[in-house]
Amino acid sequence: GFGFSRSWLMAKRQVASRIVPILAVAAVLGLSLVYRPVWLNSQNAALCGYGYGYGTQPAVDSVNPAVGPTTGGTSVTLTGCGFTGATSVHFGATAAPTFTVNSDTKITATSPAHAAGPVDVTVTTPQGTSPTQPGDTFTYIAPGTHCTSVAITAVPNQVNYSPSGGTHVTATASASGCPNPLYEFVLRPASDPNWQLVQGYSTSNTYDWNSTGALPGTVYLGVHAKDAGSSQAYDAVQSTPVTVKAALCTNVTIVNSPTTVNNDPFPGGTHVTATANATGCTNPNPLYEFWLRTTSNPVWHMVQAYSHTATYDWDTSGALPNDTVYLGVHAKDVNSISSAGYDVVASAPVNINASMCPNVPSITAVPNVVVHSTSNGTHVTVTAVATGCTNAPRYEFWIRPASSPTWQLVQGYSVSNTYDWNTTGAAVGTVYVGVHVKDVNSVGSLGYDNVNSTAVTVS
Repeated sequence: GFGFSRSWLMAKRQVASRIVPILAVAAVLGLSLVYRPVWLNSQNAALCGYGYGYGTQPAVDSVNPAVGPTTGGTSVTLTGCGFTGATSVHFGATAAPTFTVNSDTKITATSPAHAAGPVDVTVTTPQGTSPTQPGDTFTYIAPGTHCTSVAITAVPNQVNYSPSGGTHVTATASASGCPNPLYEFVLRPASDPNWQLVQGYSTSNTYDWNSTGALPGTVYLGVHAKDAGSSQAYDAVQSTPVTVKAALCTNVTIVNSPTTVNNDPFPGGTHVTATANATGCTNPNPLYEFWLRTTSNPVWHMVQAYSHTATYDWDTSGALPNDTVYLGVHAKDVNSISSAGYDVVASAPVNINASMCPNVPSITAVPNVVVHSTSNGTHVTVTAVATGCTNAPRYEFWIRPASSPTWQLVQGYSVSNTYDWNTTGAAVGTVYVGVHVKDVNSVGSLGYDNVNSTAVTVS
């Protein structure tokens, strides 16, 4: 009645239904830029940098180390959010003499002198000052206590040289004589007189060193220890050597022969020979360990333990059709101490072909009794029938007298399932006529998928 068409009203409603959710999302995003859920960030610092830290009130989630002497001077790392544009860092009511904004989520500050006891560490930006929350506490300790000694161990203390994928060595320190020890880790190769700082002072007494690229020789892992109340650079120092050995193999190959076999449902499957060859080994006689897995299973199974034998013989009996089986090898130098258990690894596939004749063929000879003749023998028709083949079968016929262990091929593989045997000259006794059958696509190394024979009596 107002001149608007029904279709126009429906279109308007559809537009409105789309605009409302968009406005709602925009409103939430807008609020996220004004209000930062500090409590949520204190539970999960990973939210930093996902829209909660920029242009909002800052928050300090952790302080490391969280203790230091009342004389100040401790380098402290603050993590949290909203640090961009920070104008000051305070330990309690006292401003830090120096600080560096490393990123929106990290600040490195120097603790000022302060009376003994805990204080909250706060960060101030143009958007405000961080609120007090668990994790932002720094405790001042009166000077006078010192660590009397420190010990350090490295596990393992021998590793192989590796240009990539090195071994992880865990250095563990333990200080004595101090209630609040702090640890700083350093490192140097024996060929270099200069120590390198690899992990600054913190309450953590461990350091994880990845030996990737470390040259053969000795590398020293060292530790500085001091009590949190100590104003010295360190109270005690110690180091331990790690030997980087050059004894390893740099490459290995594996070759399977054959690479495609038939699925054999009966015992005595095709044998596949896996041959490995390790190169670049420090010593000339490496060790080999062989493993196997199917495509359908991600788990490898060891099939031949470490030895100097570079080959493995796999009987494929029971391998499933239309599957791929991987034969793998681990190789290592005879003196290798690789924590991975090997220096190098390789694998190669073997395809399991389902194209075969799984059933024993039938075979008949007509007639199966003949009279011995030296000039005009009887014709015996031998007929074989293969069933269950994936594709069209092929037949091959053989003969042997019972008095001989040797079979003689009398008709090669063809589509013909019959063989006409002229018994002229056959010796008196029993003669066996046999047949080999195989699928047209069979790749069995035996030369056949199945076999059977029948007897003919020459009287």
